[in-house]
Amino acid sequence: MKRTAIYILLVFCIFKGFAQSHKIFESNIIYGGYTMNGMNVNFAEKEMKAKILIPPGSTISKVYLFATQDGVPNFFVPPRNVFINDSLFQHYEFSRFTKPFISYSGISVVFDESYINVLDITNRFSYSNDSLHVFLETINHDPYKGFMASFTIVIIYENPALPKMGYTIVLNEQNVDHYLTYNVQFPHPIQNDKPVGFGIWGWHMCGSFQGDNSDIYVNNIHIGDVGGEEPNVQMWC
Repeated sequence: MKRTAIYILLVFCIFKGFAQSHKIFESNIIYGGYTMNGMNVNFAEKEMKAKILIPPGSTISKVYLFATQDGVPNFFVPPRNVFINDSLFQHYEFSRFTKPFISYSGISVVFDESYINVLDITNRFSYSNDSLHVFLETINHDPYKGFMASFTIVIIYENPALPKMGYTIVLNEQNVDHYLTYNVQFPHPIQNDKPVGFGIWGWHMCGSFQGDNSDIYVNNIHIGDVGGEEPNVQMWC
């Protein structure tokens, strides 16, 4: 059976930056698939309910909880309580995975020591009725010095009845700028005679003017627009 190549690009706090400033978190070839969901909540309390689309007969092999830790130097960002299907998870300082980068640059604050944090929650994750319930508590410290945000859950499942699939998870380490470029060398080749998927998960994805989308190019070929105005963020990105 020929390999089906599907790639995931996870980019948190995506504002643009310089080439080759990313980190491959995981790459593998399996018979199976993946599903993902999440939300950016800044510092407010938030609740989300969603369906988990996992084919019957599948076994969950990995569940990851990603979070962006926005912050300034020398400020300890307190852990944030995240309840996933009533199980409590917390992102601490030790769950950092990337090097520090600038995730936000505004008039009143610059988050110039930010990280992407990773938790492997496979052994504690459970679900029923194919549903996902996420509840995040509000923060109780100065939000202009730092907070945990942009929580994303990635579920990887295996199923011998499904085609072979390659996936790669790439995490952002780039600083704020007007344009972002990744030169990604994938650990295994792409076979484009099979379906190839490309996904971006991020927040504050700005275009050239208010309410604009971000143009996405792969190998200098325009594949579409991502982003646009959203009602639950503080800016138009």
